[in-house]
Amino acid sequence: MFSSLRSLAVLILASALAAQEGAPRWIVSLAGRGFDLAPLRTAVRSGADAAKVRTIVADFEKRMRADQAEFLAFATGLGAKVTHQWWIVSACAVELRAEKLEALTAHPRVLRIDADERVGLAGPAPAPIKDATNANNHNSDAVNLLGILGQGVAIAILDAGQDEKVGTLTRPHSVYFVDGDPLNTTGGGLSGSRLLANFKVGQMPPDDLTGHGTGVAAVAAGAKWDKGTLSDAGHAPRAGIVGYSVADDAQGNSLYSTIVSAWQKVAADRATFNIVCANHSALGSPLPMHPSQQALDSAAWNADLLVTVAAANFGASSASSQSACNGLAVGATEKDTRKVAEFSSRGPLWGDAKRNYPDIVGNGVSIYMPDHDQESIASRYIASGTSFAAPQIGGAALLFRSVKTNATALETKAALLATTEDISGKNLAHPLATRNAYGSGYLRDDRLITLAQGQGLVVSDALTSPGQKKSHTLNVTSGRWYSAVVTWPRLDYQSAGWSDLALKAFAGATELSSSDSARNLYEKVVFQAPSSGQVRLEIEGKSLEAASVTCALAASEVPAPFEPGAIASYGQACAGSGFSYTIPAAAPAPRLSSFGNVSSDQPLGSDDHKLQIVYDQSAVPYALSANGIAFRHDDTTWDLSLPYSFELQVEVGTAAVLPAAISSSFATNLSGNLNQVVGFRRIAIEPPSAPNTKPSEWRFQVPFDHPFVWLPLPGKGLLVQLTHRASSPGFGDAYRVAADAMQDPAANPILSSLLGTSPTATTGTRLVGFGPVIGWMLLGTSGIAPLLAGDEPPRLGSNYTLELAQAASFGTGALLVGASDRFWGAIALPFDLTALGALGCSILASGETQVPFLLDGAGRKKLVLDVPPLSALVGGPLFHQALILDPASNSLGIAVSAGLRATIGGQR
Repeated sequence: MFSSLRSLAVLILASALAAQEGAPRWIVSLAGRGFDLAPLRTAVRSGADAAKVRTIVADFEKRMRADQAEFLAFATGLGAKVTHQWWIVSACAVELRAEKLEALTAHPRVLRIDADERVGLAGPAPAPIKDATNANNHNSDAVNLLGILGQGVAIAILDAGQDEKVGTLTRPHSVYFVDGDPLNTTGGGLSGSRLLANFKVGQMPPDDLTGHGTGVAAVAAGAKWDKGTLSDAGHAPRAGIVGYSVADDAQGNSLYSTIVSAWQKVAADRATFNIVCANHSALGSPLPMHPSQQALDSAAWNADLLVTVAAANFGASSASSQSACNGLAVGATEKDTRKVAEFSSRGPLWGDAKRNYPDIVGNGVSIYMPDHDQESIASRYIASGTSFAAPQIGGAALLFRSVKTNATALETKAALLATTEDISGKNLAHPLATRNAYGSGYLRDDRLITLAQGQGLVVSDALTSPGQKKSHTLNVTSGRWYSAVVTWPRLDYQSAGWSDLALKAFAGATELSSSDSARNLYEKVVFQAPSSGQVRLEIEGKSLEAASVTCALAASEVPAPFEPGAIASYGQACAGSGFSYTIPAAAPAPRLSSFGNVSSDQPLGSDDHKLQIVYDQSAVPYALSANGIAFRHDDTTWDLSLPYSFELQVEVGTAAVLPAAISSSFATNLSGNLNQVVGFRRIAIEPPSAPNTKPSEWRFQVPFDHPFVWLPLPGKGLLVQLTHRASSPGFGDAYRVAADAMQDPAANPILSSLLGTSPTATTGTRLVGFGPVIGWMLLGTSGIAPLLAGDEPPRLGSNYTLELAQAASFGTGALLVGASDRFWGAIALPFDLTALGALGCSILASGETQVPFLLDGAGRKKLVLDVPPLSALVGGPLFHQALILDPASNSLGIAVSAGLRATIGGQR
């Protein structure tokens, strides 16, 4: 079975590259290597000098060539040309014709074969660097004022080169010199700059081709490069910079083989330049077993490097993002606001639905940086992208490791994640209101360095058996908030499985917080100290991939986190005289009891549009009467989507044309006037968790503002126009619920659609024979219980909306809003009204505040409530219940909804 699957994968790869000029290039991962990289790990962590590390690397080269000799002889016999061999991972690269590829897989050491494709830079998609580093943002400026400038450590920049020859000069750009002064030649690198070296790894020269590499280096460790007001230093302006040009063409794109070679060279150069961090702001593979990701993870662990990568700039898609298990993937935010940029790629990581992504965020929108080959005040490189967010974190790591010189990369990673700022309160709207948009939070250099200086906990440990627990104590002060993070490495680069650790915080025997995610290589807890003294931080090794797994723990005091709030129902409603809805008819009519044969992104998808559907008379019940419209999710086309919302307007009328003759003009298809039955109304989409299996399940229902009755005219069909606007921002393929739809292949179809690409479109694309299946809603039998619901919880300084439905037509009532579900004054709750004549009804919420309302003809009411901006309210509960005066319901003449318990969100 495995062999057939592998052969299928090979055929797919071969067909994908069949058109490539010359012999296609492949990276071959090999099993059974006869040596490991422990000598490098030991040397780096013990502070061995560069000469000793060079000796170790030379031995690796010798062992690697001997280890791969037999396989390469086999490959050469098939006509392969060997282009690369690596020790950083057990792999090599070859050129081989596609038709020979399957024969290559017959060798027993071949684990996988990947195409040696080109990948591009992760940006760009204006704020100066100084806006990213000031007190309103990452605040490295405050750290720099203390004299902490990154002295003694260096960062490796894998990019399209560094500006080692600015313009016609033979020296590097001023951004690399101490204080940005080319006359200050104390930097120790090229021409006395802090550009310690600039290596050619790819096919292009190492002098910066695009400006991207110079800009990235400037964000992490650049100096103020001119006297202009927009010029500013990066995070660590005294750190060394080592360039690794991975460009294989003039646009800065790189072959995967070049990237693997670059990671190997960075690891080999680690001791020579005291490289403690590395940044790669480029696209890549989200698959951890891809050779480029194996190499990254191996370099990070074996050479003790804190690696940062750009999360990519494709919004909802992370299909081109780097996995970076042993590094940090970085998303982008706007300056000052902390809002996640809509272009910033969001998780979960493609191919691994349980892995949150990115890990951390930093400023990456409209960054002003030095322009390569230019030093004039008027010249700027201005760009947006996660490319420029990643080096914000890399630069902060330089500062940390320059202060805490014995810190490991694992400890640095834990410290970075433990000291982030909670920005969930700045990203409340979908799709940005999630850890898969902002990761563990926003970079804060000032908090990071406070931790490096000893105010907190940074420690390493090891777990040696599954189920083992290790504890460390943190000194805390009563009422203050703390964050703790444990990190651990991926060790087997040829496996997609790794260790699983959990983290808990205890005050005595009381658990304060816990974290146990399924696939991330770190856990984070945030908790409030109940008393002064010590909190115990417990690490548990739930599963281990090796006999001993190193872990690092960092903990620090943090401000009180933003609390998102919550809302949930409780208790029971009792029946009133309101109506439920039934769906007795559909269009096309035969699809009431069976699914259509296709699916449609309209109108439930996230893209704004206008959709006009023309139905033949035969597709619609005669003398149609409706109180609403409904859609069902599809039975075959289904994506695991995230929640989103949009505004929908529904208009109905008489069609001027038959479906087969539908026009590209919206106006031409209409006979007479449109009847607006739904004014623009916010529709919240809570995606289903599985495909639809029941044609009777009309999940998405939109009641009309007023009833609609349609009597057909001779030869005229029904026209339905749906206008979709104001979608929640930042959507893509991960925000899509497919509606059940119908494709009629007949010469005279019973339905057709016209699709406009904007809500105001006047013309569109004709979709003959195609359209969504619609359910017609009618008021059902009376006696249903009223329904009180809320989409968003209350938050400080804003309002929240509750919706009441299924209540008495044109009825009146009051919404109870109180502080308790146990007492209303001297009355114990719940208070049973049965003895008063309302069987099964109970008062569930105290009514310190009472909001009167008048229901519409459909028994609905939208209630908007304000929350004052008082921080003491955060975390406090509010209890709600609707009481409706309903004489037809019972002898007391009252119907009640179930209760709603809302926790107030906000910043304490």
